[in-house]
Amino acid sequence: MNKYIDNDKELARLLALFLQNKAHPEEIKEMLALIREAGGEDAWNHFLAGNAHLPHPEETPLLPVKTKLIHSAFFQIGMILILHVCFCFYLYRNVSISSSDKPAMTVVKKSKTDTYISLPDSSSIILEAGSTLAYPEEFSGRLREVELKGRAYFTISPNAASPFLIHAADGLTITVLGTRLDVKAYKGEKEITVTVQSGKVRVEGGQRVLGVLTANNQIKVNTNTYAFTTKVISANETIEWLGKDLLFRDKPLQSITDLFAKRFNVHFVFQPTELAHINVTSSFDGTESLKEIVDTLSEIISVSYSINGNEVVFTQL
Repeated sequence: MNKYIDNDKELARLLALFLQNKAHPEEIKEMLALIREAGGEDAWNHFLAGNAHLPHPEETPLLPVKTKLIHSAFFQIGMILILHVCFCFYLYRNVSISSSDKPAMTVVKKSKTDTYISLPDSSSIILEAGSTLAYPEEFSGRLREVELKGRAYFTISPNAASPFLIHAADGLTITVLGTRLDVKAYKGEKEITVTVQSGKVRVEGGQRVLGVLTANNQIKVNTNTYAFTTKVISANETIEWLGKDLLFRDKPLQSITDLFAKRFNVHFVFQPTELAHINVTSSFDGTESLKEIVDTLSEIISVSYSINGNEVVFTQL
């Protein structure tokens, strides 16, 4: 990177000399060489093809400073073109350097199964299979922002000083102050649906506020026109998708924990291994945390448990 910075300084010096008609032909040759280095071989050849009248670095003769060539209008126009191209290369390289130095700040989760995601602010999300969520590794600044393509159930930690924004498909933004809500926003669909289970949210689209929703309110927005309808609804019925496949009747404990292992990205251990074969009858609505689920299962089969990072251990009493 130091090489690029040094080259930029030298190029700026040479350009300043040229603009004052004080550049020696050898300096012009060096300036052209730096332009070539900045743009790469392909860009340089493309530039020469369109400006054949300009001198090539290897072909530039050593001439006195005051020559008709330098003072000719034709050459001056050519040099202005060089300055323009050089400036573009300068911007391009500096943007490239800053981009490559900048660490990746976004985590993108695309779920194959319903997946539980814990955000940096302790908010949680259950992402429906096939959906995608993008969010920063850390929330900084005044806003907490995520991007959703698909469907997810949000439990947002309250923070009046830092509103939580969900950017859905087709320019729709949902502002949350601390609540539980369901957002269905698949890319390509004609309608986005937001249902609030508790708290309050504001829905915006087409540069205007479409609605402010409270518990058991739902809004459906046309993604093309931003026309919308609102209605009162039982939010618990809307989020039934969270509990699909979570009704168990006489199922081996391991078959149940296998499902939650995928959802929470954890590994279950049974001590002794025979615990895995105990049949369990239970049901969950899908909004529970890992601890709440493990609490319930441990009570049913009368065992103790521990959670260490991504490992959950059931131990016989």
